Amino acid sequence: MEYTLAKLLNDGILDNWESVTEGIDYESIVVKSISVQELPMAAFLSPGEIVLTIAHGAGEDPDIIRRIVEEAGATGAAAVFFAFDEERKKVTKKVKEYAESIGLPLIRIDFDQKFTEIMDRVNKAIRMLRYEPYRRLQSDLFNAYFEGASLEDAVALTASSLKAPLAIADPYGEILAQTGDYRDGSVNVSIEVNGLRFGELRIGSDEILAHETEILKRYISFPVTLWFNQKRIEKITNAGMVSDFVLRLAKGEMNEALKREAGFLGIDLGKRYRAVIMEPVTAGLDQKMGFVRNTYEMMQRAGEAAEKEGLTAICGAEAERFTVFVESPLGGSSAAVDLFIARWARDIEKMFPALTLHFGVSREFRGDGGFRAGYSEALLSATYCEGDETKTVYYEEARKIRIMAAISSQESIREDAAGLLSGIIEYDKGGGSMELMKTLETLIKANGNVSETARQLCIHRQSLLFRIQKIEDLTGLSLKNHDDLFVLEVYSRLFVNY
Repeated sequence: MEYTLAKLLNDGILDNWESVTEGIDYESIVVKSISVQELPMAAFLSPGEIVLTIAHGAGEDPDIIRRIVEEAGATGAAAVFFAFDEERKKVTKKVKEYAESIGLPLIRIDFDQKFTEIMDRVNKAIRMLRYEPYRRLQSDLFNAYFEGASLEDAVALTASSLKAPLAIADPYGEILAQTGDYRDGSVNVSIEVNGLRFGELRIGSDEILAHETEILKRYISFPVTLWFNQKRIEKITNAGMVSDFVLRLAKGEMNEALKREAGFLGIDLGKRYRAVIMEPVTAGLDQKMGFVRNTYEMMQRAGEAAEKEGLTAICGAEAERFTVFVESPLGGSSAAVDLFIARWARDIEKMFPALTLHFGVSREFRGDGGFRAGYSEALLSATYCEGDETKTVYYEEARKIRIMAAISSQESIREDAAGLLSGIIEYDKGGGSMELMKTLETLIKANGNVSETARQLCIHRQSLLFRIQKIEDLTGLSLKNHDDLFVLEVYSRLFVNY
């Protein structure tokens, strides 16, 4: 809806006014702004602007009024309001006829009325009329919500009001509802209240609405959040039930009542699972509190991350620890579980950038009795995550870590390892070109396979054999001897974490 000159003149904004020009349709003239101007003014005017002027200097030079009208007309001004402070200032017949010929209204107003008062009233009227469709849409959305309409109904109502295809997405970009003709949004409006972001309104629109994002946010955000909160409450309630169920499984509270509850929640206890423990390494109290406040979102993301990998997962949370029983694919491969963890970690990091996460993963288990043992294995594995980098430790790796921890606690063994490897370490520290420690690590990981080791190191087989000979010379042990290789593997693990 546009604010016209006719509406302005009929709204009582001006105390007194007199039309100088005749035969101009004020209903067809759109008023977009208003300003006080004196010559020169063409460079400062915009189309649709009303000019307020006292025609300064026109008492001595009547030609000033003509120039004002010509400059206003050339820039597409909506009208010129003259407030003459002396009788000798007049609009001549020639100027009047010129203004009528270009459709520029000339209005004489009361000199005693303050220009600032007129400008405030006009600008307020323009804003009110400009916002009217959005206020009406806001009211319609509130009514729709309290009448039980769906989010899809809210999208259709908003699209009809804005005359544009649109969609509503959650904070992670997933489309929750959209119109049938929606393809891609060129205008995105954050749906938020008091800094809390619920999602995004995506509008497939022209450039006009691109300048209205703050207005759209002001009038549409709050009513739309009602639907988000409704869904949120429903999902939080369900997530709370699942969380409680998972924590009871982890504690080994398996009984007939729990099995019936699994059926009610749609959980198949007979599948193959791995337990996953996730714990954040929080940087401070604010981050810790923010993490706890977003518990539900992180639980939701766990389920969605598993679903995208073709798995099912149930998640529970207690303080800052998250317990997930995630389906283990046929064959026992950990690859799908790795992808699930990586995807979940990325989703969490979107909410908490640079947050370090530690994951512990159990062995695969199946059946009612494995949940408690799986939880214990995952918890133990998580304790072996160290440092300020996101890391995942599987129980199979944790066993090796425990063995190494026991060995490294023996002073005599540490001293013997340092002595045995000192030649290699000193060679590498001295800038040796063969990277002997890395060569030894790679050979051990490749189970002594020379060809595979050479391939991983990107060197010729003959070069590798030369390095092996160098290692044997510096340690006095043979890499072809199983017992010697075992000693070198154990001792090298004391110095290198891989």
